[in-house]
Amino acid sequence: MGKAVQLRLDLRTSADHYDWLAASQQRDMIAWTPSAEGRKWHALDLERARDQLSRWTGEPDIYLTPNEFNHWRLIKLGHGLNALYVDIDAHGEAEPDLMRMAATAIGRVDAMALPSPNFIVYTGRGIHLYWLIHRVPFAALPRWQACQRVLVKALQGDKMSADATRVLRVIGTINSKTKSVVKAEMLNPQRYDFDWLCDQILPVERAKLRDLRAERARRGGEERIDPAPACDEAQIGAGRQHDGEEADNQHQE
Repeated sequence: MGKAVQLRLDLRTSADHYDWLAASQQRDMIAWTPSAEGRKWHALDLERARDQLSRWTGEPDIYLTPNEFNHWRLIKLGHGLNALYVDIDAHGEAEPDLMRMAATAIGRVDAMALPSPNFIVYTGRGIHLYWLIHRVPFAALPRWQACQRVLVKALQGDKMSADATRVLRVIGTINSKTKSVVKAEMLNPQRYDFDWLCDQILPVERAKLRDLRAERARRGGEERIDPAPACDEAQIGAGRQHDGEEADNQHQE
């Protein structure tokens, strides 16, 4: 089911956050509201996600998974991937200069000739950079995680933000630690094709890798050629967060 929503280039509300992030939502996005009374976790399906997030504009400490799940935020329940993202913390600075942090991050992106992030979120104690992608199935997780690790390392981000189950602060809500509104800046409104974006990020793009493998096979070599950031099931499992208790203990900025 599609959504007839007019996208704004200025990002001010929780609805704006949702409209850009989940343009093709099919399953649940998981929200965490640690400062709210009563229920802390919410599975937001297509029918109620935007309306509920709109009601949370101006509320304290609202977090959302950029990716989609079948009712709960476990890797094994993952359904769709909507974005790549990096969480960069201010590392204990009393009054962090978020604009300087953003300029440093973009400088690193440019220096490595990486595609520009679509938008930057200013959380009050750090920044989040998002690369929006046309939604892909969770089967793409290994390559998604490989890209995440490259971006996190390049931008010196929080290593935990390579996790597909991560929850991140929502635009238009309040950071109760700093008493500031979570704001955002749009840099590039064009959503990326996932395969193309991965080819720009990973050290060996997929087409070249395929050619190398074919050439090796033709020559009868036995050496296996894999992309540098390849991951296996054990690595995937290492990034899992199995329940809400672990998420409550995460350092969320």
